[in-house]
Amino acid sequence: MRILCIGDVVGSIGCRFLRDKLPTLKKVKGIDFVLCNGENSADGNGITPSSANYLLDSGVNVITLGNHSFRRKEAYDFIDENPFIVRPANFPDGTTPGMGIVNVDTGRKIITVINIMGNTFMDNNLDCAFDCAENMLKKAESNIIIVDFHYSIKLEYSNKYYIFFVRPCQENIGLLSL
Repeated sequence: MRILCIGDVVGSIGCRFLRDKLPTLKKVKGIDFVLCNGENSADGNGITPSSANYLLDSGVNVITLGNHSFRRKEAYDFIDENPFIVRPANFPDGTTPGMGIVNVDTGRKIITVINIMGNTFMDNNLDCAFDCAENMLKKAESNIIIVDFHYSIKLEYSNKYYIFFVRPCQENIGLLSL
């Protein structure tokens, strides 16, 4: 299975570029699953239903979000209702729309996508990223797990390395962390 992970798609120009290039890239490279960060896909910043649909209609399977995602209130209901948009799981319960994990049945395999955001220098009152990651891993319904981890400092990267690489290897779990 070939998985393509795309970083921040920014504004309408980024969305148009993705729509123009992604179908050919998927065909030439035999890509089966596409994940992209869409938290800045709307012009300015944030995500809107229109920019999210544009990404999904362009061939993206799952959109991950981050700290800029909730600046557009018009997207809240859409994020809540769309099972292929994943927000950081460590927002405290009831504070943001959507979910922090999705298990996607591709027809060939199930792929789990988890979204976590670091705690340091983020302007949100987040639950502990690492405790949340442990809980999300228990909810994974697949042995193909992709973790989109937004963070700001190297210490969180070092801790991420243990949670998502060392410990899973000890337990024979395969993870891909962005």
